[in-house]
Amino acid sequence: MRGWGSNIERIILSMVVIFTTMGSLHAQSLDSLLSAYEKAQNDNERLSLLINLASICQSEQAYSKAIEYYKDAIELGNNENRFDEVPILKSLAFCYNQLKDYEREGEVYNELLKNETLKTDRIEYIKILKSLADVYVHLKSYEEAIDTNLEIIKIANEENNHLWTTLAYNNLGFIYNAIGETDTSIIFFNKGYELIMQENIALSDENKAAILINMGVSNASIGRMSLAQKFLNEALELRKKSNNPLKIAQTLNYLAAYELISNKTDNALKNAKEAIDILTKLDSNEEIDNILVTTYKVMTEVMLKKNDIAGFKLHYKLYSNLQEDLMERERKSNKLLLDYQLNVERKASEISLLLTEKEKEKERQEFKLRQTQLEQDRSENELKIKLNEIEMLKQQQEMQNISYRNQQLEKDKVEHLLALTKQQSEKIEQKQLIDMLQKDKELQDLQIAKRKNEIELLEKEKELGTKNIMLAWFIVSLLVIVLIFVLFIIRYRIRKSRELTMQNSIINNMNSEIMAQNDELSAINDQLNFKTIELDKHNKKLTEAQSIIKSQNEKLKSYNNDLEREVKKQTKELRDSNNQLLQYNTQLEQFTYAISHNIRAPIARLLGLTQIFGKLSDEKEKSYVLSMVKQSSEDLDDVVNDLHSILEIKTSIEHSYEEVDLKEQLDKVKVELGSEISEANALISADFSQATSFLAQGDYFDDIFRQLISNSLKFRNKKKKCLIEVCSTVDQQKLTVVFKDNGLGIDLEQFGHQIFGLYKKFTLSEEGKGIGLYVVKSQIEKMGGVIKVESEPGEGVIFYMIFPLEKPAMDVI
Repeated sequence: MRGWGSNIERIILSMVVIFTTMGSLHAQSLDSLLSAYEKAQNDNERLSLLINLASICQSEQAYSKAIEYYKDAIELGNNENRFDEVPILKSLAFCYNQLKDYEREGEVYNELLKNETLKTDRIEYIKILKSLADVYVHLKSYEEAIDTNLEIIKIANEENNHLWTTLAYNNLGFIYNAIGETDTSIIFFNKGYELIMQENIALSDENKAAILINMGVSNASIGRMSLAQKFLNEALELRKKSNNPLKIAQTLNYLAAYELISNKTDNALKNAKEAIDILTKLDSNEEIDNILVTTYKVMTEVMLKKNDIAGFKLHYKLYSNLQEDLMERERKSNKLLLDYQLNVERKASEISLLLTEKEKEKERQEFKLRQTQLEQDRSENELKIKLNEIEMLKQQQEMQNISYRNQQLEKDKVEHLLALTKQQSEKIEQKQLIDMLQKDKELQDLQIAKRKNEIELLEKEKELGTKNIMLAWFIVSLLVIVLIFVLFIIRYRIRKSRELTMQNSIINNMNSEIMAQNDELSAINDQLNFKTIELDKHNKKLTEAQSIIKSQNEKLKSYNNDLEREVKKQTKELRDSNNQLLQYNTQLEQFTYAISHNIRAPIARLLGLTQIFGKLSDEKEKSYVLSMVKQSSEDLDDVVNDLHSILEIKTSIEHSYEEVDLKEQLDKVKVELGSEISEANALISADFSQATSFLAQGDYFDDIFRQLISNSLKFRNKKKKCLIEVCSTVDQQKLTVVFKDNGLGIDLEQFGHQIFGLYKKFTLSEEGKGIGLYVVKSQIEKMGGVIKVESEPGEGVIFYMIFPLEKPAMDVI
């Protein structure tokens, strides 16, 4: 949606180039233009013919060839310093854009911005800046794209052009959203919205609707669903006023997609059906079919969510047929384009060869003339030699031999010269023949490459069929594994319940024994009291016996007190043990519920898709369903891996404690996460001077540091440098490890009660499964420690991990 203005501009630009610079171009054939170029007598003619050749290639989508001719025209024109290069540079940039060569497209636009004539036309200058900003976005050079859009806003405000100001605000909103600065993104979107809502702004309803759709899509992408719905509904109302069926159907598609994401399947179905009704009443063309194929895709997803197999098959077939038709049109278009490019190359080669033949014929005629001249020269030389011989015979008889040798020497020279001339002619003919054979070889190579591509396509289709079969076997195997795993969980819960029942039975038996002992002690006390009374009656007679009895009574009293204290101690230990078991059982039930809830969704999807798969006959429909089965299987695999990690912590009994060096553990994790730390440009500092090491489980500390650092990198504040601090303190036989960052922070008032919960996430903007802090808390508690947290939104987070310095007792399972 963001590039709607530039697309219109480029269409107009291509039409201007074709109709204004070409003149009567289409009345001329490519053959005549190429022939005329080879015969051109001056640079003016060559320049005009090069522009015409480039324009024909551009209109026929032979962009690479068009670029060659445009560059030759620019070079020729610059040498003469007498032509306006702006239209040619625009066409050259357009060709680079169609070939997706954005770097060279940007170079051309930067060259255009240096043109003095263009700077006087402010609106045209803004259009070039807009195209350059789009290029920077394609290249992900977001800082340059932001600067370019700010320059557009500055110029548009000076010209009081609200359309371009609003478009620039909209583009800035998208760019800041793309780099993760959501708050800044919303500021620019709101500025654009406020501008188009002003009554004195002269914007058409279509321009307003397009901007509202951009805002709706962007708000939906950052989770602001209510605002997204508001903007999309406003855009729909504006487009209904303009009564443009194609635009209305397009907006209904956006609404249907939004409602599908929001699980409003009935509304999504209603809007998609309305879009189909509108589009099917229009005459078919490529633009309508591209919108319609999107609508069928949305309908397919809606039917799948509603578990409507018949509806799914119907709309998937419509989607598949139309998509295949569009692809076939594209293949035909590409074939025509390739044929046209080959035809251009062939015509150019033929004309070049024809000219070479003409030059060769001319050389032959020149050679014949040279040969005739040589013959005449030779005859004249022979005549002179004979005259010299006659005169020499008259003067001196002895000079005859010398004359004869001179005559032979001259004859050898002439013959040698003729031989060299003939050899040179043969070399020229051989060179021309080699050039002609080279052109034929290039044409053959193109045909061979085309056949190779067709063979590779057939091989890929065969390989895809093989992969589909393997995927089906994989799904069946996966379902068996899942079934076994579910049975394992059920058996595990039954076993734990039995163990808990057995523990309760033991506790009850021990309580019964304690009560029996208390009864016995009460009986003993009664007996002692009775004996004391009897001893009082015989006090005088049994003074010594009384002292002994009194001493025994004190001993028994002390023993009774000790016994009561022991009973209370054992009762407290049993109560604590029972509470631990109850707490563990509650955690197990919560954990089982969370896992079953997360397993239920992918399993339900797998069951639904396998039912649909069994009723499909079309291979493309099966391939589509299998791709969805694969995704659901990967989701299920993630849940199983989470279950394994957590059970490994919860069910481990034996502890392998060792002296853990905190600095070594942190350095090890920093090395493992080196690439992520570098990418985030994070700085990690540590101070373990108060406590360098203590008795703990090294593997657990690896996981704790890794998880906390990963969270800090994921949820960093991108507006400032990421800082992480780790330190240790010792106080009253307890060691505290403090972990602090300056990231986004957490709203503890809203989420504090569930921050360490299983599958709890507090943001949609980052990836994650919501089990990291749950695992950290479980590992710390397994080592006898506790974890506390302090945080405010936007101020970062501080974790306090407190551990006993003595080795903790073994956990009760």
